[in-house]
Amino acid sequence: MVDALVFRIGGQRCALRQIHFSSIDPLGQITKIPSAPREIAGATPHRGQVTVVIDLGVLLGLASQRPKAGDSGILLSVGDYRVLLYVGQIEEICQVPSHTGEEGPTNKITPYGSIVITAEGELLLLDPESIIRRIVQLMPTSVTPFAFGEESTT
Repeated sequence: MVDALVFRIGGQRCALRQIHFSSIDPLGQITKIPSAPREIAGATPHRGQVTVVIDLGVLLGLASQRPKAGDSGILLSVGDYRVLLYVGQIEEICQVPSHTGEEGPTNKITPYGSIVITAEGELLLLDPESIIRRIVQLMPTSVTPFAFGEESTT
């Protein structure tokens, strides 16, 4: 079992294992990216780099409010990709299986992770690689450099 950050998007409890993200930070001013799909809320300066902000609620097909400056973002890094996930309401840290199928029933595999049953009910345990893969597919070619956390010129 490992620690995971639990958050709520719409009515769905979701989680990311702590080993998959490096920080939780307030979002800066979000600039819309022309031609970007709805899942990509925009880009924001973050620690000296321009970083794409992903509206995880929209990506997952759940109810979501558009992120704004000051909202919390989870910095997710997978390989060379670095994005901020807007997740809605952060709830707690809890213990989850370290990998799918360990110590506990998994009811269903989804395109973005697996449903795990906890004492508090169903939890969508997200797979960062699946999220990044989908984001890369959605991004227009002109947006792709932002996913790498290019240095800001402002």
